[in-house]
Amino acid sequence: MKNAKKLLAAVLSIMLVSSCALTPVQAAETDNTVISEKTVTAASKTTHTDDLTPIIESGECGADGDNVKYELHENGTLYIFGVGKMTDFPPFEGNEKINAVVIESDVTTIGYSAFKGCTSLTSVTIPDSVTTISWHAFENCTSLTSITIPDSVTTIWNFAFENCTSLTSITIPDSVTTIGDSAFTGCTSLTSVTIPDSVTTIGSYAFWGCTSLTSVTIPDSVTTIGYSAFWGCTSLTSVTIPDSVTTIWEFAFRGCTSLTSVTIPDSVTTLGGGTFSGCTSLTSVTIPASVTTIEGETFKNCTSLTSVTIPDSVTIITWSAFENCTSLTSVTIPDSVTIIGEGAFNGCTSLSDVYYTGSEEQWNSIWIKEENDCLTNATIHYNSTMPDTTDSDTETVTDTDAISDTETESETDTESDTETDTEPELYGDLNSDGKVTARDSMTVQRYAIKLAQLTDEQFKAADVDKNGKVNAKDALYILRCSINLAVLPIEK
Repeated sequence: MKNAKKLLAAVLSIMLVSSCALTPVQAAETDNTVISEKTVTAASKTTHTDDLTPIIESGECGADGDNVKYELHENGTLYIFGVGKMTDFPPFEGNEKINAVVIESDVTTIGYSAFKGCTSLTSVTIPDSVTTISWHAFENCTSLTSITIPDSVTTIWNFAFENCTSLTSITIPDSVTTIGDSAFTGCTSLTSVTIPDSVTTIGSYAFWGCTSLTSVTIPDSVTTIGYSAFWGCTSLTSVTIPDSVTTIWEFAFRGCTSLTSVTIPDSVTTLGGGTFSGCTSLTSVTIPASVTTIEGETFKNCTSLTSVTIPDSVTIITWSAFENCTSLTSVTIPDSVTIIGEGAFNGCTSLSDVYYTGSEEQWNSIWIKEENDCLTNATIHYNSTMPDTTDSDTETVTDTDAISDTETESETDTESDTETDTEPELYGDLNSDGKVTARDSMTVQRYAIKLAQLTDEQFKAADVDKNGKVNAKDALYILRCSINLAVLPIEK
């Protein structure tokens, strides 16, 4: 009888220990790693048996009908596995427990804001099954130092790596065709980037504010360099624009204060306003014969520019094109020019010689608008061109100041972070001309970097995403609206 009781007690003890639903068991030790009962149970259901640390969070993050699951382990590693897309909601946004991500199996899409604000994330493994890195996917992952994008990825969408301030290098594979708007905006530690031959478009703000970027290779496949694409890349010393590029949008290289020279190929027909404004070290630039208009502020505040030759193809030099080029001493203007816009040469205090290829009568027929005293006070040399001390097709641009304090516009600089009750007549229309244009976007951009101010009415019109603030994203929305790619206001 006593032996039977002992046997029954032993059996009950074994049953109690082996049951997950009753009471915890003593931790087992395998390969010097302590594994809890919860770990053993959960790990048996995963496809990655190498990580035996406790699982602190698990669930599904796939779109309807897909089987994408995740497990966050106590060591900070997040595993994502299954077949499908991470697209239904931002499952990990702001999760500070994640320090490494391993995406397994056949996940095809890294979804909208998937890892946005995961400030402890340092490394990511992306499998060849992924084809799309969506909007804001890794935005504000401030500890992410490097990432390898597999050859399967074709699109890096807007804001994908915005403000990844520790990202020092990135390899973009040949499969990528589009680098989206603001894809790498604010990646202040990024030193170099090679854009593959597959890319045709570099989006607006793509590398805006990448202050450590020293070199960039733009391949022959690129046809468009987006609005403000390299604005504020203050360490960029040189850039080669290939013959394939036809359009350089506004402010593409604005504020690249270390840029010393650039050659614009003959393929470029659109050279946007403000393209090289504030390039304070720019010493030479070639304007091709394909350009017909030198847009507003194109070379504004290039304070080291000493001479420039404008090709015969140009008919209009618009407002503030060379404003505050304080070292500009001579310029060649062809007789093809019919209009010199307001303030085109305002502040060019060293300008002494203007070489004009036409006659005095032709010169007097040019419509020269106001604020061009520096131009009209210079000595005009008719039927002549600048002496050939340098190549006639190049203009030497030098610069000693960044953005001049004399730069003013009708806007007044006021901070206003509160929404008003009344709606503007037309969102995005800051100058009340009844339409939304790139000029409106430019005004917002100047406000965002504290170079201009807005009235209360302008602020309401500029706040197109209706969040009570006006910043660069509002400027981007307005620009997209001006080319019929967006409708304002932006409803979120």
